[in-house]
Amino acid sequence: MKAFESNTDDCFISALYLCKSCYQTFVALYSCTVAGNTKKFHTELQYVGPQKFKPEPFDPMVESMSPMFVKIYNQALAAENASLDEIAGLGYRKALEYLVKDFCSQESPDDADAIKGLPLAKCIQTYIHNPQIQTLATKAAWLGNDEAHYVRKHSDRDVQDMKRFIQATVYFVGMSLIVEDADSIPPA
Repeated sequence: MKAFESNTDDCFISALYLCKSCYQTFVALYSCTVAGNTKKFHTELQYVGPQKFKPEPFDPMVESMSPMFVKIYNQALAAENASLDEIAGLGYRKALEYLVKDFCSQESPDDADAIKGLPLAKCIQTYIHNPQIQTLATKAAWLGNDEAHYVRKHSDRDVQDMKRFIQATVYFVGMSLIVEDADSIPPA
């Protein structure tokens, strides 16, 4: 345990702990305040770390189709878990764009180069024919755009709504990939 003072007369204590279950070490930082002349002090936990991040698993078919989606989504999730809530939404929006464009490129391989250059909304409108995927991807993109702009157009919605829509989009994309795989089996 180590106690120290900052330049502003704030007092802090840091402590190194050992978890009795997994035997991993972690650090805790406490701020301390002294209550008048009583010499009693109050501590408040400020930080515990390192915080373990567990990436979101995705269906192997989705991972194979869009590895950048998986990478970017998990980076956004790591940012969110690290309390970087103001940038996580931008990451989720970027992940959505990779998922949609990779899916559209797989569905329309002759147009893959054109798809990469299209705005996300135009790509969804032109190349996604499943109404559930189209609705979810469109609304997730709208909420993602709100994360990048000063004024929100959908102030009653937040990143958690966008994540739910992206997860549902992943589900429908995964189901579509499974149906394509089943269709590839020749008749017996």
